[in-house]
Amino acid sequence: MGGERSEEIEVIPAQVIVKVHVRAKKKPCSCDDFVGNDEPAILSAPATAKIAPGSLFFNAAAAFFIVSKFADAMPFYRQEKCSLAWGCH
Repeated sequence: MGGERSEEIEVIPAQVIVKVHVRAKKKPCSCDDFVGNDEPAILSAPATAKIAPGSLFFNAAAAFFIVSKFADAMPFYRQEKCSLAWGCH
């Protein structure tokens, strides 16, 4: 007999989440390959490159605000009000 298909559009409101990145720190080994080398005393993986270094905003968040400003013509003061409503304090 078949089935009956229907579609509906759902809007998922914006969410603000905090991502925590933990980079392990390790000391270099004491083998002959590293001894006397110009290696730093503590090794860690490099941090993710950001559009604005030192910023709390992830690149996708920064891109979202830039697109909202210039493509959607939403001024930053209104974006600030919206972000407060989303729970970004």
